[in-house]
Amino acid sequence: RSRFDKIHEFDAESRHLVLLCENEEGYRNLSYMVSMAWTEGFYIKPRIDLALLKEHSAGLIALSHPVVRAMYQQGAVTTQQIDLVSVILVYYCIGVVGYGAQQILNRGFYAVQDTKSPVLINVFVLLFNIVISIILVGPFTYRGLALAYSLSGLLSMLVLGVALRMKIGQYGGKALVKSAFQSILASLVMGVTVYAVANGLEQVLDMSHKFMQIVQVGVGITVGVVTYGVLAIVMRMEEAQQVLRVVKRKLRK
Repeated sequence: RSRFDKIHEFDAESRHLVLLCENEEGYRNLSYMVSMAWTEGFYIKPRIDLALLKEHSAGLIALSHPVVRAMYQQGAVTTQQIDLVSVILVYYCIGVVGYGAQQILNRGFYAVQDTKSPVLINVFVLLFNIVISIILVGPFTYRGLALAYSLSGLLSMLVLGVALRMKIGQYGGKALVKSAFQSILASLVMGVTVYAVANGLEQVLDMSHKFMQIVQVGVGITVGVVTYGVLAIVMRMEEAQQVLRVVKRKLRK
């Protein structure tokens, strides 16, 4: 279903998705989606759909179970709804890197005055998304739709990357692959560590109190930032080295 569908039998119910802005681009994308939700998608309440989220996902962060619970498990929001949103976010997160890279690669084509190639590629990816959604929704239900969306993002990144290389030649692909591998590895370790810490706190804290939920989220975020930062420095990731150089210059002044 899309934001343009307004049949009460199918479109009266909506799902919640918590998004945070990571940077200015994320703020612009979120502002645009909010506007579209109130104009194009409004039916009983403002709505967006996967197509709009796919086009404007860069710079946005989706929240997971402990964060969603700490922020929204109150009033009419039930534990079952929190679990549903959290599971869906896990599947959506798989494709975040793909859609982020898609935004960058599209601009690579625009820089060489080629607007046709990214459109054709993204039409192909959209068709792939439809087919894989139909295939996965049976065995995985709503999880299948989120997984199909993420797989489409990864496919888009792959096809756009190969097509751009064929068009302009090498563009530092090895360095990008190395950086991506390091980021994925650091993220996996960070994710496992944060998951273990959050589960550990779940066992020792009373999560029926809002304050304890906030403590769990705060500790998890802190552990995640520290874990990723340490790994970035140990693996000598280029981005981490740039940050260290800036910090050192500031300290010398």
